[in-house]
Amino acid sequence: MKKFLALLLASLMLICLVACNKNKEEDDTTQNRNNKPVMEEVMTYENFSYSANENGMYEIVGYTPTSTELVSIEVPAEIDGRAVVGIGKSAFKASKYLKEIKLPASITYVDDYAFYDCDYLSAISLSSVTKIGMGAFENCSALESVTFSADLTEIGIAAFKDCAVLKDVVLPAKLPAISAGAFYNCDAITEISIPESVTTIGDSAFYHCDSLATITVSAATTNLGEAIFYRCAERLTVNTPADSAFDKYVKDNNYNLVTPAPID
Repeated sequence: MKKFLALLLASLMLICLVACNKNKEEDDTTQNRNNKPVMEEVMTYENFSYSANENGMYEIVGYTPTSTELVSIEVPAEIDGRAVVGIGKSAFKASKYLKEIKLPASITYVDDYAFYDCDYLSAISLSSVTKIGMGAFENCSALESVTFSADLTEIGIAAFKDCAVLKDVVLPAKLPAISAGAFYNCDAITEISIPESVTTIGDSAFYHCDSLATITVSAATTNLGEAIFYRCAERLTVNTPADSAFDKYVKDNNYNLVTPAPID
């Protein structure tokens, strides 16, 4: 009798354990379904690789060249009726034969290292991009021209680091900050105007910009990192209001300070 009761108890415990595990699996599945977007596998469209981002929209995650000649390509605005909204991490990293790329108006972000080390990329329009990730265009040694969106709100750390021929940089009016090393070693920039929207300039943002000789900064820029203009032009002229945070910064760093004339 005792042996029978022991077997019965063991059987009941086993049934309970199986039921609990099944309920946990069902709960996990429900939680994933309700709270976590299901990431789709990487798919291909023409020469592009793409997948769904965390919001279920498509982003380009790779590109396969078909020749060893320099190419100009155009990113599709949609695939199978779904919008392409971003360029994913390292999507075009080290694409040695990419000279020009046209992004559709649907693209709102360029993720980290998306175009890192694209040796021949010479120009790009980011007219709809609101976020540029870390190192997105780092070491693009032929990049001369970038057009920013008026709605740009983020330039990531080292986003344009070592873009030695980049020049005529016009920063948009809504940009709140310039990240550390954003334009590090951009030797061709000769002047820069910091929008009033910018309150923060990170460490070494314009470090080693050898030709940078003139910079205009408003009184709104108050959070200043280290070595922002270290090793720029020998005589760096700074236009900034008297008694501003930047006025003190440039004096402390012995820059050639020019204070704008008072407005009548």
